[in-house]
Amino acid sequence: MDYLIYILFLIIILLAVLLFAIDFDYKKKLKKCSNKMELILKDLVQEMLDIMSLDIKATDKIISLNEAFVSKFNIKYSTICLFDGYTFEVKASNVEKEYVNSIKDIVNDKAFKSNIIKKNVKYIVASKDKSLLYKSAIERNIKTALFIPICFEQNFLGFVLFEDTALNNLDKFSDNILVELRKNIANFIENIEFQNILETANIIDTQTNFYNNVYLYSNARKFLATYNNSAMIVIKMANLPNINDRYNRNVGNLLLVKLANVTKEVLGSDNIYIRYSGLRIIIFVKNTTAEAIQPKIEILLSNYKKIYEYVDDEKVTIDTQILIHTLRKQNNIEKEIQKTMSYIDWMKNVNTIKII
Repeated sequence: MDYLIYILFLIIILLAVLLFAIDFDYKKKLKKCSNKMELILKDLVQEMLDIMSLDIKATDKIISLNEAFVSKFNIKYSTICLFDGYTFEVKASNVEKEYVNSIKDIVNDKAFKSNIIKKNVKYIVASKDKSLLYKSAIERNIKTALFIPICFEQNFLGFVLFEDTALNNLDKFSDNILVELRKNIANFIENIEFQNILETANIIDTQTNFYNNVYLYSNARKFLATYNNSAMIVIKMANLPNINDRYNRNVGNLLLVKLANVTKEVLGSDNIYIRYSGLRIIIFVKNTTAEAIQPKIEILLSNYKKIYEYVDDEKVTIDTQILIHTLRKQNNIEKEIQKTMSYIDWMKNVNTIKII
């Protein structure tokens, strides 16, 4: 009997030692993981500061932040969705284009809705061999998601959503890490939104949503200086003053807005669009020449001819004059613009294109 008690006692001691070793090893690994995440977070915060100091648009800074999330945390998907008090809008995401808009819809999903109301972090993991069930998660095989509300001084600014197709890739975010991460994201977004307000107030033409001359002379020069050639397109709305005088300014404004929208639709968003004056628009197309861009401008002119407004039974159209000019890297932009403006003022024919 004593022998059995002795054996049992040894077994209990061995189990205790084994449990202690496992617990110690787990805590050691946990501490190592925590220390690694602290270093990653520290590195991310420095990158946030670097991004904020860049001389780029506020929207581009948010995209850069989202790219930093993906690379620093080594996650599959990251999305930044902001709230303006009325609607949610995805500002940056590496989710496939066809699924991007579905991310903002998670605010109405039962898995996240209460967390938005309470402004709480939400971490969800799918059952084994299954995907999560919110919109687009099944299609993208999302196994785990981390929902992080963005709040600054109790104001709800939106949310960040991390997603992964691996089950355990998002469990590395401890409570302490999440607290620091939320705080730094909130500070970043608040600063960027303030910059966005200043940009919109100072450099955006409200009618066309193009940049104005403030942006032309403060930022466009630096943008174009990185390319050997860029095409400059000058568009003059020749009969706009007559339209405003004969019909009214509202008719002229409607035609102007339609022309601006068609211009971006045909030429694409990756250009610099300037409302140079009431009658003139300048577009800078990077890394190309006047001759190379001409076919697209022919299509643009064809679309301009389809723009009209009816005043009573009268169809009112807008006449344009278009110049295309190649800018060299070494050119003085201000002088080139003045030269083109002088040329276009002497043009007689309308609805024509000229390369100079």
